[in-house]
Amino acid sequence: MGYFDKITEAAFKEGENGESIYYPNGVLGKGRVIQDPELKKRIFKFHKRINKYLIPFGAIYGMLLGLGGAISLEGLMPVIIIGVLVFLRQRFLISGLPKNNTKLTVKETSTKASKAMHPAFLIFMMVNGIICIGLGLAIPFVLAKPIGEIQTLVLIPVAVGFVSLAISLYLYKLKKSNKRL
Repeated sequence: MGYFDKITEAAFKEGENGESIYYPNGVLGKGRVIQDPELKKRIFKFHKRINKYLIPFGAIYGMLLGLGGAISLEGLMPVIIIGVLVFLRQRFLISGLPKNNTKLTVKETSTKASKAMHPAFLIFMMVNGIICIGLGLAIPFVLAKPIGEIQTLVLIPVAVGFVSLAISLYLYKLKKSNKRL
């Protein structure tokens, strides 16, 4: 099982009766009970493609759009159109499936996702988080300006560093606790 298979598996859960439950909106929504193994394969493949292609290309497009200057409706149109098409395809795949009242928890999702992360990647994230925090705190000294003038320039790398550090420590902890089970 590869990286994207493990990440995609986080959107699925086995029910009390052994049935598969798919959470199309992750922890934000209720699950859908999948009885047919063939349908589960199609939904799994669809969700894996979203993780594999749409999210990385969307992030790259967003960065390029942001670097281009002013963000306009015309620039966002491809994102809106693709988002609507993906939403409609997902709704088509899960239409007619019965809803399940159980919700997916953040811990369940994080535990499954942590299995996909290589320990070296988590350590890399930790080190990058520490570096971002250090660089953010060093900016006022390097630029020799009062922090009031450059507070955004300081806060962004510090915030990104803390978030990166927190996520990597949490996933590392989950990964270590999974090995003991």
